[in-house]
Amino acid sequence: MKNTLLNRIYPWLLGVILLIVSFWLNWHVGMQGYENILESIIQFSGLVIGFYTAMYGLVFIADSKLLKTFRDNDLDKIFQSNLIQSLSFSFMAYVVSLIMQALRFNSSIVLRLNSLHFFVKWNELGFWIWIFVVGVFVGMSYRTIRLLLKMLFYTENKAKRLPSTSDFENDQEKSERLSKIERSK
Repeated sequence: MKNTLLNRIYPWLLGVILLIVSFWLNWHVGMQGYENILESIIQFSGLVIGFYTAMYGLVFIADSKLLKTFRDNDLDKIFQSNLIQSLSFSFMAYVVSLIMQALRFNSSIVLRLNSLHFFVKWNELGFWIWIFVVGVFVGMSYRTIRLLLKMLFYTENKAKRLPSTSDFENDQEKSERLSKIERSK
């Protein structure tokens, strides 16, 4: 588990790529199914926030050998950074989606800056911000889930990992496999 440049930037790249694709496909606030997408993102981000909170709570409460290994290899900062970024963008996706639901019927607002008047279509500007935030949110969620899966299946010694069994394993194969494990201890 390394914090390579690609690992740090691919969530941001995914947000930019999703933004470019949405321009190219001419997605807009009035597209069919937009409200359903907003509702789905709100529900999904809420689930992700709950999952992160529960999962990281279990990881930190357990104070496992894995966390000690992380500290020994200076990976705890990467872990903490991923946690903060993932939770931040989960909340951001949630809040921006809620704002977009509120703005879907309010198309424009006039801003006054001294004698200049700016006519801003908030729902369109917000839509492009929302697209970027959702792209980054999906990328960070994937990165975090990948990290959590690595933590879940982490073993100090690969040789101690039990080989997987299949439905076709007979009793003799099972006893041979178990005796090999006993001999390796």
